[in-house]
Amino acid sequence: MRTTYKEPDLSPNRSTKRRLATGIATGAVLLATVGTASAAPCAPGTTAPVGTLGVEYLLDNSSSIWEGVLDTVPKTPPSDPTGLRGAAAKQGINQLANGDTVSVAKFSLAAKSIVAPTLLTADRASLIAKISPELAAADRGTDYDAAFTQAKLDIDNMCAAKKIVIFLSDGVPNSAGSDTGLHKLVGAPVYTVALGAAPGPRLQVIANETTGKFFQATTAAQIDDAFAQALNAAGVNSKDVAPGAAVDVPIAIPAGSPSLGVSTSWPSGAFTVSLISPAGTIDQQANAPVNSVVQITPTGASFQIPNPVAGAWTLRIVGGANPASVKVVTRIVVAPAVAPATPAPGTPTSPGSTTPGGGAVGKPDPLVAIKLTNLRGLKTTLTRGAANTISFTLSKAGPVKIAFVRAATKGGVKILKLQGKAGLNVVKLPAAF
Repeated sequence: MRTTYKEPDLSPNRSTKRRLATGIATGAVLLATVGTASAAPCAPGTTAPVGTLGVEYLLDNSSSIWEGVLDTVPKTPPSDPTGLRGAAAKQGINQLANGDTVSVAKFSLAAKSIVAPTLLTADRASLIAKISPELAAADRGTDYDAAFTQAKLDIDNMCAAKKIVIFLSDGVPNSAGSDTGLHKLVGAPVYTVALGAAPGPRLQVIANETTGKFFQATTAAQIDDAFAQALNAAGVNSKDVAPGAAVDVPIAIPAGSPSLGVSTSWPSGAFTVSLISPAGTIDQQANAPVNSVVQITPTGASFQIPNPVAGAWTLRIVGGANPASVKVVTRIVVAPAVAPATPAPGTPTSPGSTTPGGGAVGKPDPLVAIKLTNLRGLKTTLTRGAANTISFTLSKAGPVKIAFVRAATKGGVKILKLQGKAGLNVVKLPAAF
């Protein structure tokens, strides 16, 4: 709500707020009224797939959004009477890649989950359909603490390499105890969007205190652009690709970078996507470097390149015979260079000696390729070392066949068959692998 609208103080009292803050700090379930998340955090002992993004859209649904401020003369008009903030959230969801996680919540005097943390696949229609009906009626009051309580619950139930909150409001809280700094406990950068001038100064502070960024939407028609800028700041970009045109995106790879992740997606049309490295062009699994994973689908392409060659790379997107330009979403994640690990006492260090994971110190790992029968919606990472595990994410449960090709067997193939579950799978490999 805008600060000119005075409401009765219906917020929780100070002791309740203190209990709320304590609950957030310990990761407890805080309030039954703020909704529950349907996803789960990363399994113990595992990490999120490289390059994945988790986004919480946190949308103001106070009465000034739909009704305006009634006690001013003249009446202050509503800031978003046609629900453009919901449309902008839908557009943002469509800009995310398969394997990313998204959640949507609304807040006024209380907060409510609209979309619980959900792992994205190509089919997003049912998820997106939930948003507009929940924003069709506004409630009085603006409680930032309730909003960030919900955000904490949702962020904690995401398994993603990077997590952000995109927070939109058209006013600041005007009830005692409804803005006590709980944004600092969310555990993720908050990218704030001020709808109109009133909340600007406060939202700038929230963004700064959470290492996020602040964006201004003077009118509701600018919300989609502000959300796009927030995603851009988080590494999600888009390119308009005309029929038959080639669009090049430069990528700089520093020496010692352990991985390069590139994903592209588009809603419709035909495109050819390739990576051009100092060593040549990569446009399919067959010509990808050792241990790389290339996935090409009708609506996107992704590349996971371990230990990429340092230098200038290019992502090239070529439009097919499409009727018009299409917006292609891209995300590029270059892992920073890491210093070589110091061997633990007693670890073999001479060339030809082996580590518990089967690789020779100072020599290429004998595991030179991984092939999977279920590539759609599947991302893989290989963890070498004593743990000897492989982790992968499935969009739905199903059988997975993993073929291992080792240099030591000169092209010999070993097959591992297993039943995967939806979400993250972590498998302890038999010693033979």
